[in-house]
Amino acid sequence: MRLGGLISGMDTEDVISKLMAIERRPVELLENQKGQLQAKREAWNRVNTALVALDTKLEALRQADTFLKTKATVGDSSVAQVSVSTGAPLGERTLEVLQLARAHVVGSWTKPSATDALGLTGRPVINGKTLEVVASDSLETLATKINSLGAGVTASVIRVDSTSFQLVVKANQTGVANKITMTDDGGVLQSLGLTSNTLQVPLDAHIRIDSVDVWRSSNTISDAVNGVTFELKGLGTTQVKVEMDDAAVVSAVKAFVEEYNKTVDAINAETSYDSTTKKAGALFGEISLLGLQSQIRRILSDVRSGDVGITTVNYAAGVGAGGHLKLDEQKLLDALQADRHAVMRLFGAERVNVALASAGAQAAGLDDLGNPNEYDSTIFAASGAINGDKSADRWGTPGGGWNDATSGIYPDYLQITFAGQRTIDTVNVYTLDSSVYPAGTYGIRDFRLQYWDGVTWVTLSTVTGNTAGMVQCRFKEVTTDRIRIAVDRANGTGDYSRITEVEVFQKDSGLASAIGEALSAFTGTGGVIKGKQETIDKTVNSINQRIETWQRRLELREQTLRRQFNAMEVALNKLRNQNTWLNMQLSNLIVAGDNKKW
Repeated sequence: MRLGGLISGMDTEDVISKLMAIERRPVELLENQKGQLQAKREAWNRVNTALVALDTKLEALRQADTFLKTKATVGDSSVAQVSVSTGAPLGERTLEVLQLARAHVVGSWTKPSATDALGLTGRPVINGKTLEVVASDSLETLATKINSLGAGVTASVIRVDSTSFQLVVKANQTGVANKITMTDDGGVLQSLGLTSNTLQVPLDAHIRIDSVDVWRSSNTISDAVNGVTFELKGLGTTQVKVEMDDAAVVSAVKAFVEEYNKTVDAINAETSYDSTTKKAGALFGEISLLGLQSQIRRILSDVRSGDVGITTVNYAAGVGAGGHLKLDEQKLLDALQADRHAVMRLFGAERVNVALASAGAQAAGLDDLGNPNEYDSTIFAASGAINGDKSADRWGTPGGGWNDATSGIYPDYLQITFAGQRTIDTVNVYTLDSSVYPAGTYGIRDFRLQYWDGVTWVTLSTVTGNTAGMVQCRFKEVTTDRIRIAVDRANGTGDYSRITEVEVFQKDSGLASAIGEALSAFTGTGGVIKGKQETIDKTVNSINQRIETWQRRLELREQTLRRQFNAMEVALNKLRNQNTWLNMQLSNLIVAGDNKKW
C-alpha cells in the first residue's frame, strides 16, 4: 500500500521520480551510446550502398566490349536497317536491295461458304505431313487441320467478298528453298485448286554489297559480312557505315565519374564536422574511410587518368567541388582515336599477355631431365604455343602448337620464360581441341601449373580429369620470370602432350580494376564494413545486457525507496497519534487544575 505523503504532506511520487531519474543516468548514458552505435551502423550501410553502386559503374569499364562496341548508320532506313556486333569490320559500304525474299503462297478456288461441307475425302501430303480430309470438312476445318500439322505453313480463310471465301496456305519462311511441296490424294488438292492456284511465287532476297551479289532465302541477312546483320525493308540503294561506338565509352566513363562524385558526397556526409552547429557525422573520425578516398585518388593519379580526360576538381573550385572528378569528353574521344587499346589497358579492360613471343617471351619443350622434348622442331616447336594463335586449325603445321616427343612417358614440361620479372595472376592453357582432334581424346588430362620463385618450382594450380579445350587457372598474384606446364597425363592411352597456346596475364592494375579491388576490401564478405558492423553488433549486445542488469537494479531501488517512504509515513503517523494523545492529556491536566483552583 502506498501512503503517498498523506501524513508528511510531501509529494513522494515526485520525489521518488526525481531520485530514480538520477539513478537512471547510467542507463541513459548506455542508451545514448547504443543510439550512436546504431546510427554508425546505419551510416556504414549507406556507405556500403554507395561503394557498391560505384563498383557497378566500374564493371562496364572492365569489359572489353564497352570499348570495342561498334555502331551502324544507314542513309535510307526504308531500304534496310542494320545492326552490328563487336568485331564487325569498320568502314562504309554501298548496299543495293534488288529483290526482297518472299514466301510461297497458294490459294483455293473461291467457295460460297467457309463452313459448308466440301464433300472431299483423301490423304494429301503437305511438306511431308499427311492431311486427313473427310467429306464433312469445310474451308475452316481444313485450315484448322493444316495449321495443326506442323508442316511449316499457315492456313487461313479469307472472305473475298460477301459471297466468296478462299483458303490461303502460306509458307512460314521465305525463299525458294522453303517452297510448299504438295502430293495430292483423291484429287482433294486439285479440286480445291491448291495445286494450280499460286498466289505468290517464292523468291530469294537479292542484294549487292559493294558490287558483290548476295542471294539469301531471308530478308534478314547476318552471314554476308562478319558481325553485320541487314534487315531488308525495300528496294533501293543506300550507304551503310560501321564505326566504333565511342559515345558508349563516353557514357560509361561519365556514369563512373557521376557515381564517384555521389560516393564522395556520401562519405563526406558521414565523416564531416559542422563547426557552426557543432555536429559531426556518424562516422566522423573513421580513418579507414579517409584512407579509401586517398587510395582511390592515388590510383587515379598513378594510372594517369588525366590522359583520358579525368581530373580531380580543386577543393577551392566552388560549391560541390570537394574532391569531385570531372570529365573532359573531347580529351577522352581524342585518346580513343589515338590508341584505343592503350585506353582499354588504362581502365583495365584489356589484359596484357606476357607469354607472347612478340612480347619477348621464349618457350621450350622439356623432359623430366631438362632435355629438349619436341616431336618435330619445325612443325611442333614449343614456340608455336606462344604465338597468339589459340585455334587448333593450324595443328600439324609450323606454329600450330607443341607436341612432345616421348609418347606415354610423363611428366612433360612446356616452360615459358618472360622478358624479365612479371607479376601475374591468370594463366589460360589451350590443349588440342577440334572436330577432328577433340580434347577428350587428344588433349592433356592432368597437369600442374608451376612458377619459379628463384629457388625452386612452386605449384600454383593442379588440374585433373580435364576434357576441355581450354583451362583457366586463377591465383593470388606472384612475381616471377618463368612458368611451366607439367603434364602428368594425356587423355589418349600412351599418347603425347599437346598444347596449342598458353596465355599468361599480368596482374590487372588498370583504373577500374584497381579501384574495384580497393572497394572490394570494404564491401566484400570479409571486408572492412562487415568487420565494423560485426564489432558494433557485439558492442550493442553487450550494452543491451548491461541495460537489462541496470533495469533490474532500478526496479529493486524503486521498490526500496517506496518501502522507505512508506515506513517514514507510518512513523510520522505514529508520532502524530502520540502527539494527539499527549495534547489530550495535557488539556485534561490543565482543565483539572483550573477546576481545583476555582
